[in-house]
Amino acid sequence: MKKTALNAYRLLGCRDYARVDMRLKDDAPYVVEVNANPDISLDAGFARSLKVAGIRYERFIGEIISYAVQRSPLC
Repeated sequence: MKKTALNAYRLLGCRDYARVDMRLKDDAPYVVEVNANPDISLDAGFARSLKVAGIRYERFIGEIISYAVQRSPLC
């Protein structure tokens, strides 16, 4: 499933973060939707996923800011 999610993420040109919704059918993963801009508020599903993955919310937000700064033409 991880490989399928990463392939969908890359194929659609996502960057920094996204949510890939999948379903299993006959033990095969199918991508239902790729949301390139999911809700990242503290009470949203993405934040709960971070917690399950062992990623602190503050670290995630810091990394998103860092990625944006690195792409900035001002840096």
